[in-house]
Amino acid sequence: MKIEKVIKVLLDENYENIILNDKHAELYENNLHIFGDKARVIFIKEFRTESSFYKWTNDQAIIASYYNSLTARLKKNLYFFMVLNFNSNNEELLLEINKIEKDSYVCKKYIFRNVDDLTKIPFFMSTDQNQQVGFDYIRTFKDTITNLDRLHNDEPLNEQIDRQKYQEFIEKLVDFYFKKDIENSSEEELEIEIKNVLEIGESNDY
Repeated sequence: MKIEKVIKVLLDENYENIILNDKHAELYENNLHIFGDKARVIFIKEFRTESSFYKWTNDQAIIASYYNSLTARLKKNLYFFMVLNFNSNNEELLLEINKIEKDSYVCKKYIFRNVDDLTKIPFFMSTDQNQQVGFDYIRTFKDTITNLDRLHNDEPLNEQIDRQKYQEFIEKLVDFYFKKDIENSSEEELEIEIKNVLEIGESNDY
């Protein structure tokens, strides 16, 4: 697989190429590219030989040298994408890939050998398979969670509650869930934003 394919997906997902101060030309000489947005920083490199791939820890050391320059949020969302542009299926390579992807030291790591591997990335929605799976899941979830009759199948909805407004609240919360980066938000931030989404105050009965 070529690195251009992964970069295209990154650009389609609105990630931007980041230029860091490369004083010692380590990034340039080691062919490390960097993309990011407000939530994540992704280092990406193409390996054209199996022998060069086994030296990936050298690249991780370079990534680690930039760790302290990142915000606390980005440190938790630091990734290293390794693109393998060579053909090999030997057992040693497969074991190494498995070991690397379970290793989150310094950063989370993903290895791409073909287009299908792109579907392993939970925050990628541009690949065909992820689009289909993600769309079906979100549509089914929304249809289920916003169906008041199904939600209150066991416990009937209180007749005093405004059914239409209650429905609107649920739909707003579901939309907020899929749009907001909840994992990296504090409880205080979420509480304020949820109240803003629902346009409610402390005394709201819903």
